[in-house]
Amino acid sequence: MIINGIDITPIVTAVIEVLVGVLATVVATKVIPWIHSKFEQEQLDFIKSVVKVAVWAAEQLFEKAQGAEKLEYAMHFVLEALAEKGIVINEELLRSYIEAAVLELHRALEGE
Repeated sequence: MIINGIDITPIVTAVIEVLVGVLATVVATKVIPWIHSKFEQEQLDFIKSVVKVAVWAAEQLFEKAQGAEKLEYAMHFVLEALAEKGIVINEELLRSYIEAAVLELHRALEGE
């Protein structure tokens, strides 16, 4: 590219290279972590909602004295739902989510 008899191709090329470098840096340091955090938050929200459904369903399906059966039902329900979405979760972590949802359910029922 020549302007007023001066070839500015090397200048334009250098500016483009700098802009591409800056853009790549912004994408690597800001955009990609944001996408990962959003994806992780969406997965976490999905897991929590499935756990809540499983706990409420177990409460309706089983008698109060059947805690082990409720837990087994909820674990199986959640693990199947997550597997359908390709989400893998540690069973101890899942159990913690279920226990937290049970506590939340009991508090909600006591408030009625």
